[in-house]
Amino acid sequence: MGKPKNTWRRRPFAAVASLLITVLTVAACGADGEGGAQSETEPIRILALLATSGISAPSGEPLLAGVKAAADVVNANGGVNGRKVEVKTLNTQSDPTRAVSLFQGEVAASKPDLVFAGTSSSELVALAAATTAAKVPVICPNQAAAAGDAATNPYIFSGAGASVVQSQYFAKLFKDKGYTNAGLLVPNSAVGEAQEAPYAKAFQDLGLTLRIEKYGAADLDMSAPLTRLRDAGTQAVVFFSVGPAGGYIIKSRAKIGFDAPFYGDSAVATGNISGLFTAEEAEGVVLNAYQVSVAQTDAEMLPGKKKLIATLAEENVTYTTPLLTYALSYDTVLASMNAFIAVGKTDDPDGWRAAMENNPTTPFDPAMSSKFDWTKDSHFRGDPGPYVLIPASTQLVNGQYDVL
Repeated sequence: MGKPKNTWRRRPFAAVASLLITVLTVAACGADGEGGAQSETEPIRILALLATSGISAPSGEPLLAGVKAAADVVNANGGVNGRKVEVKTLNTQSDPTRAVSLFQGEVAASKPDLVFAGTSSSELVALAAATTAAKVPVICPNQAAAAGDAATNPYIFSGAGASVVQSQYFAKLFKDKGYTNAGLLVPNSAVGEAQEAPYAKAFQDLGLTLRIEKYGAADLDMSAPLTRLRDAGTQAVVFFSVGPAGGYIIKSRAKIGFDAPFYGDSAVATGNISGLFTAEEAEGVVLNAYQVSVAQTDAEMLPGKKKLIATLAEENVTYTTPLLTYALSYDTVLASMNAFIAVGKTDDPDGWRAAMENNPTTPFDPAMSSKFDWTKDSHFRGDPGPYVLIPASTQLVNGQYDVL
């Protein structure tokens, strides 16, 4: 994939992909963005505020590909109430402060209809106050509390499931397996902190002891926190990571001879980490993957998953992560377009929010599951699809874990 340019780009029909990009100049909106008349032919503008360089780029590129794939699907089917979709990409360079500055510059110049942001939770957290104040619809892939806090950030919706769902899943799993002394390893960051309370409550509710340890975002050797968990008599561990940190955790576990079962949170399975360790080092380690990233027969696949895979193939996308990363952005963009269609316009953020809370799955099908289940109380996705536990050494083939 080439580096994105900072221009509003109309996503073309597949049949006319050679058309020249039209660059539009749009008058800036008022402070609340709800005062101006809306042209029936004016394109819908999506601002993809993502890291395509820096530490978060490995996630930023596939998220951007998912945004573009969704725009192509919408445009190939007549657009939104006859209006085409344009995608403008701005590179945050993995810097939360830069993300805020870029957003503020865009709003001052020409307010977008929709923003996809949050390559990292730190970027989303930094942006939340500014985007909410501007009443700009925002979609993201994050699990940080700000992403799903419907009361504080009513115009932000996350494609990720709430941490509470997965924490309850693991607590029940550990209880069923007879573990009483569990461990949780998380990064020392906003997203790591967001995991602590739901996991602590879920395990406490089932009468299990949970010891929480943290690692630094730049750590390559996790021996210190893992040794503390081992020496505390921990029987099984859940670990949370995004990117290569999961591989470093697995190698460090083997290094110190910690042979307790390890379970990677679904965030771990969003990265292609199987090349960072040997099969022997990963013995006793499984990852909790969403089904969208697990190979299925053609008959088993949802229509939305088939369409996403076909569209990425048409765009000659080379997979760099599991399909989930692409689907997180693809699904939330399509949900937003479904909501715009339901409302009949794009300059009504409160109408859009209400439509998003009403499970907008038509006319464009999501890839991860058949529903979203956002509510007035929580803007985390209520149903991101079923979990599948897979060996950590399972190889990725075209974005899917090869279990067939």
